[in-house]
Amino acid sequence: MIRIFSAGILIVALFVSCAASVEESEVKDDTLKNSVENFERASLWSNEIEADILKEKLPAVKKISPKTILSPASVALASVDSK
Repeated sequence: MIRIFSAGILIVALFVSCAASVEESEVKDDTLKNSVENFERASLWSNEIEADILKEKLPAVKKISPKTILSPASVALASVDSK
């Protein structure tokens, strides 16, 4: 009888400890868009350095079509001599 009573108290204590508090269950009015806008306002942004470097075309690589878009790492690896 004491074991059943102790088990019952333990189970009730478990459920009470796992229950969400009132503060956690409240829904905030803050949306993701508002969060991003607040972050942008609070952030210090610097001017873009070498903005034109992102618009330059990479040199062509032998045996790869010029229409294929390559990253700088791909161009570097493709130009390494495999010997």
